[in-house]
Amino acid sequence: MTDPGSVALLAWLLPAGAFVLLSVAFPLRRSGRPAAYVSILFSAAALGGALLAWRLSSHDAFTRLLWEWLPAESGPLATVGVLADSDSTLMLILVAGVSFLVQVYSLGYLADESPASLGRYYTYQSLFAFSMMGLVLAPNFVQLFICWELVGLCSYLLIGYWYQRPEAARAAVKAFWVTKAGDVGLLVGIVLLGRQAGTFDFVEILQLVDAHALPLAGLGVITFCIYLGAVGKSAQFPLHVWLPD
Repeated sequence: MTDPGSVALLAWLLPAGAFVLLSVAFPLRRSGRPAAYVSILFSAAALGGALLAWRLSSHDAFTRLLWEWLPAESGPLATVGVLADSDSTLMLILVAGVSFLVQVYSLGYLADESPASLGRYYTYQSLFAFSMMGLVLAPNFVQLFICWELVGLCSYLLIGYWYQRPEAARAAVKAFWVTKAGDVGLLVGIVLLGRQAGTFDFVEILQLVDAHALPLAGLGVITFCIYLGAVGKSAQFPLHVWLPD
C-alpha cells in the first residue's frame, strides 16, 4: 500500500475500530486495563499509519479518496473521504501522537479508577481521536463541521468524566454551550461560503481562488464567522469563560 490517501484512511479508521469494539463488547469495556490496552494499541497503530502516510505524501501533490454521501442530479451535495497531502498528514501525525501519549499517560493517572469507569474513558478517547483525525483529513467543509461537532461532544464527555461530581457536570455543560456559540458562527460561515462558491469542496474552492473567480462580496463576514468557531474551541476572549472550570 503506497497510496498516502489509503494509508491515511486506514490510520483514521483505526480509532473508530477501537471505539466500536469497546462500545459493543461490554465485558471488554468494563474490564478496565484490557480495554485501555486495546485503545492504546489501536492508537499506536494509527500513529504508525500517520507517519507512513506523511512519508508517502508529496509536497506538490495531494491524494483524494471520496465517496458520495448526499447524491444529487447536478452532482453530490456532500462527499466523505480523505484529502491527504504533506500538510494534512503532518497534522495527522500531531493528532495521533498527542492522542497516543495522552492515552499512555492516563493509564497511570487513572490507575485508581474502577474498571468500568476506565473502560468508559478509553471508549471516549478512541472516539475523540477518530473525530480529530477526521477533521484534519476532511476534503470538504461538511465533513469538517461534522468532525468538529464530534470533537465538541467528546470534549463534553471527557470534561464530565467524573459526572458524579457536581462541579464536573456543571463544567461539562458550560463548555458545551459556550463552544456551541462559536460553532453557530462556524456553521453560518460555512453555509455562506458554500453559497458564494457553489461548493463545499476544499480543492474546488482553492481552484476558484487561484482563478480569481471567487466573489469578494461578503468574504469578510464569512471569514469572521469561521473565525468564531476557532474562538470557541480554543477558549479565546470572549468565549474563554468555560476553560477555568
